[in-house]
Formats: sequence, C-alpha cells, structure tokens
Amino acid sequence: MEGLRARNKRATRDRIVTAALELFDGSGYAATTVDAIAAASGVSPRTFFHYFPTKQDVLLGHEHELLTCLIADVAAAPPEQSPADALWDAIEQMAKRFDAARDTLRPLYALIVSEPSVHRRSLELQIEWEHDLANELASRMSGPSRDERSYLMAAAALACLRSSARRWAEQPTARSRSLLRMVRAARGWLPNDLQLSQEHR
Repeated sequence: MEGLRARNKRATRDRIVTAALELFDGSGYAATTVDAIAAASGVSPRTFFHYFPTKQDVLLGHEHELLTCLIADVAAAPPEQSPADALWDAIEQMAKRFDAARDTLRPLYALIVSEPSVHRRSLELQIEWEHDLANELASRMSGPSRDERSYLMAAAALACLRSSARRWAEQPTARSRSLLRMVRAARGWLPNDLQLSQEHR
C-alpha cells in the first residue's frame, strides 16, 4: 500500500506526463519546452527536473519503471520454477500492466517510436535492461553455457515484447487487441528452445 506522500508524488508525476503528452500532440515534441510542460502541469521547472532529468525522460520514465518491475518479477519467482517459465510469466505480467494502463501508455509509446531521438534512447536503455535481465536469469541457471543461454532468452523475450508493443501502440483504437495476446502470439513464433519451459542444454 502506498503512503500519502508516495501517492502525491505519483499523482504529480502522472500530471506532468499527461500535460506533456497533450503539448506534444498539439505543438510537436521538438517545439515543446520544459517550461511549457511545467506550466501546463502546475509545477515549477525545478519541480519538473526533480521528477524527470530531461524532456525525453517524460516519455521513457514509465518504460523504465515497467522494465524494472519485469526484472523484479523474475527475481521474485519461486526457486523451483524454471528460468524460462519465470521469464515468460514476467513478460506476460508486463503486458498486462501495459493493457491495464492502455489509455496512458498507448499514446505515450506511439510517441516514443515516432520520435527518432527518443526511440534511439529507448533502445539504448533496453540494451542495459537486457543485460540486467540476463544476469537475473543466469543466477537461476546451471551449466557452462548459462551466460549465453540467459542472454539469448532475455534478448528473444524483450524482442517479442518490443515488436508487439510497437504494433499495439500503432493500431487503431477501434481494432485494438490486447498486448498480452500479441506477446503470446509472438512467443509462439519463436524456436522451441526459446519458448518452452524446459531448459535445453
């Protein structure tokens, strides 16, 4: 349960993101300044920078938070659960979080992939998270090739999530499918040794 202070901080953060998305939509990402976002969200520029180091981070902050949850979900999986099961369960939980917050995350992610500089930064960060995710998976594995397998599993799972999230964000609302369904379909197209629950040594 969040305390009052944490709820207030989250409410301020969400207000800044909402104001930024409206300004990006109306004026364009490049033309929107931090001062304009701060004014529209009712905070000072100093408060803005307390929550977001840069304008890019307004778009990428939620992505960082969700991917941090992904790694935490893998770490919290029961020791007896196979690494692949722990990974794909965490990926599905991530997709469910996207679906639950679709009204905010779909336009936000659509903007991320449409702005080249922001999308490049997003991909750079995902390489870092891929490394962290692989390390967490490797800690649950054994055998001489565990590092190679953990990196391959992490890369494949995040690729499924990334490609599905892009299509999810770009599809018309009236014909939208859940990200969870799209991720499950993408997983089904992977080779068996990346998608099945047992480890292949």
